[in-house]
Amino acid sequence: MDSFNEMPKKYWTDAQYELDLASFLKRISKSSIVNASRTSHGIPADEFETFTLASIDRELAEEALVAGGFQLGGAFQGEMVELVRRPFFYRLLLNGKISVGSSRNPRSIFNRMFDELGMRFRNRFQVPVDLILILERVAFSNLNAGTEFFSALELEAEIVAALEVVGCEAVLPDDVINWLISDRILQPLPKRKLAFFHQSVTEFLAASHLAIRFKQDQSILREVLRFRRWDQALMQTMALLPKRTASQLLGKIVEAEQKLALLSCQYLEEDRDQVILSMLKKCISAHDAEFFRDLGLSWAIRTDLPLNAYHAPWLRKCAEKGGVLGSTAVIRLAEIGGYEEKPGLIKMLLEGKRDYNFLANGVGELARGNVSNLAADILCDIAQEKGTQDWLDICIKLLSISPHNASVAAYFILNFRKKGNSLLLDAVGAKELEIIIQILMKGDDFALSALVQICANSKSCSRIVALKAEGESGLKSAILRYCADSGHTELIFDAIEGAVTGTIAFGGKIRALTHVKLDWNYNNELFIRVFKSRQKRLIEGILPSGLGEELETLGKVDFGDVADLILYIDEQLVVSSGKKNWFESRFASILGTHCDQQTMFRLVGVLGDEQSKHRAIVSQMVLPYCESLTISDLPERAISFLLAEMRASKRHKWGQFLIAKLADQDFVEERLLTLLGEDKSQFQDSLRAALEYVRAEDEGCKLKAAFQS
Repeated sequence: MDSFNEMPKKYWTDAQYELDLASFLKRISKSSIVNASRTSHGIPADEFETFTLASIDRELAEEALVAGGFQLGGAFQGEMVELVRRPFFYRLLLNGKISVGSSRNPRSIFNRMFDELGMRFRNRFQVPVDLILILERVAFSNLNAGTEFFSALELEAEIVAALEVVGCEAVLPDDVINWLISDRILQPLPKRKLAFFHQSVTEFLAASHLAIRFKQDQSILREVLRFRRWDQALMQTMALLPKRTASQLLGKIVEAEQKLALLSCQYLEEDRDQVILSMLKKCISAHDAEFFRDLGLSWAIRTDLPLNAYHAPWLRKCAEKGGVLGSTAVIRLAEIGGYEEKPGLIKMLLEGKRDYNFLANGVGELARGNVSNLAADILCDIAQEKGTQDWLDICIKLLSISPHNASVAAYFILNFRKKGNSLLLDAVGAKELEIIIQILMKGDDFALSALVQICANSKSCSRIVALKAEGESGLKSAILRYCADSGHTELIFDAIEGAVTGTIAFGGKIRALTHVKLDWNYNNELFIRVFKSRQKRLIEGILPSGLGEELETLGKVDFGDVADLILYIDEQLVVSSGKKNWFESRFASILGTHCDQQTMFRLVGVLGDEQSKHRAIVSQMVLPYCESLTISDLPERAISFLLAEMRASKRHKWGQFLIAKLADQDFVEERLLTLLGEDKSQFQDSLRAALEYVRAEDEGCKLKAAFQS
């Protein structure tokens, strides 16, 4: 249901839409509903989850800019991309409402927009009035008042005053206001209120007027600095002033608030790098080296300021001081310097002379893992390239800071080391192994693989883990014994048997099973019992991380009656509100990939059962993985259902309709091509997508002639 917010007003006032919507939802209660709307006002919030499109994908925004004639590169590329990532401006650009061809920055887009507006105004009303100056005054007053709207009387008064100056009586203020509304510069609101079409427009116009006022009387700044709502407009004002006046404005802002002054620097078009560096030095000089902590400044350095190689020497000095600001400097240096900068930064992190904030906290709560994530990123990159003893030792030291990422890095170094390259694990002791075991038992995906590699390459580590296993019981003991000697899986199977029967409580430790290499060829019966157990966490433990084909040690098996398995998939879909989660997809793929012929025909029977409620689950989630299934295996009732499914479903161009996967030459020529028509219905679109898939998969070009005809 699209454009919910554009519903005719009469249906809102008498609440007819509420009854109609309730009736509609009841009639299609088994379907998924999506409401598309600019706002959630009026939508029954208790019945619908709300999702907001906060920003357009960066690549799409860049493509739109290039298509509009903008040359990527330059000091303000980031700002231009961020502007167009806003859905509102992205739509304006796509619709040709704004031009970016010769624009260097976001401000130039607004300048051009309002230059064209002024020209249209003069052509329409034939009066020498500066309309943009009128709008700037109103926006200034509007922003100063702290409201998102203003009275139409205020705008009328400004228009009347401007018309009186030029002696024009033929133009009525209401005509100008209505023209601005029709041109979509203003939005009409109840009770004779108006608003500019976007808050950024209000800020731009207000900034333009502030620039004029500041050149006339610099004391105006005291008035606006009282309110935080002026922050964005103040930053834009910097770019609207001559260089000397902009420096004066910056000096005034510094006296009131250094951080705002620092953020304002990014809008300068001349000497920006030098001014930012100067402001950073001023901000940092106020901080005691023993308490180098300023979350606001850290956030500005980390995300807001356009820093580059010019600022790198200062960032290194900042990093040497440690603290929260030092950790932020390390992160930014890594982004600016890339691979070449990373080894030096890791050395700095591990010297052991830094405080807790520098090593662990980063930038407050947000950066709690950023320093360790940075370290792990550096380690993983270099580990895959180098795999040296020095980097392995660094991994071991980092275990106490970032257990997961350090385990990942250690695994890559050990598992992918060059042939004949001997690595020592003398730095790994009981303390380090305990860290890995702790995250392993919490379900860490890589901890088990890392522990297996460590034990395989160190007899002393293997002995420590084996002794640890003796002090444990059940599944935990079995997993540790497996890590100490990966060839022993008997205890793992015994533990799984105990979990199925309920004699062993597995808790969160079962997730570690995902990475245990279990041979199910001789344990098919146990696998089926687990698969049918309805114990989700236990089932997840034996499923591969990917789809069914990854379970290479399980052959074709007889799953018996499939009704309960399909019902279980349906129940899991209900729990996840009808959205296919990865668990249901993996579960269904196992059933389809590893079912024997008897099970496959039971599944086909469900597909052909007109009374079954689970036909869609079988056709979309299970049977696509049955490699031995052919179109001739399907009864006519099943084929009719698959064709009906195509009528009701819209798939991607390469979407795998089951009927497209199974179609052979005879079926394509006798059934599918005969249904192809010229109309643009949902069915025809789906049919063409299916035929396109068949043609792409036609390896021997057997259907080439049929498609050409």
